[in-house]
Amino acid sequence: AAEADAQVNEYGVLTPAFAPLNAARNVYPKLYQRFPQILRKLGASGLMATPTELDITGPAAADIEAYLQSATLTGPERVKLFRLVWDTCISAFSSRQALYEYYFFGDPVRMAGAYVKSYDREPYKARVQAFLERS
Repeated sequence: AAEADAQVNEYGVLTPAFAPLNAARNVYPKLYQRFPQILRKLGASGLMATPTELDITGPAAADIEAYLQSATLTGPERVKLFRLVWDTCISAFSSRQALYEYYFFGDPVRMAGAYVKSYDREPYKARVQAFLERS
């Protein structure tokens, strides 16, 4: 929506619509925290002792192929997938990234307050007041 509703500003620069971006920057910090939780649930205990790349090419290669394969992936392919999940939701990097994404746009509490203040609430307050004044 930000792209579809973009407009050229007074300086001749195509600028995305702010309202969709504002909504996204308020919801994304919450969503990003949820992504690693989902990946950890899907990976389950398979993420606990994932072999390394050296294991895939070393003496354990045959065991990895035999015991870590899945219905659609070879053992080495599955290890690579689990390593990616590890990097994105369990590693030190992922913890830093989660913190970064949470605060990237600013303090989420202050952003939420600014988001609420950015809307004209008067029409809604008037509707509630009219409802309360009905006999």
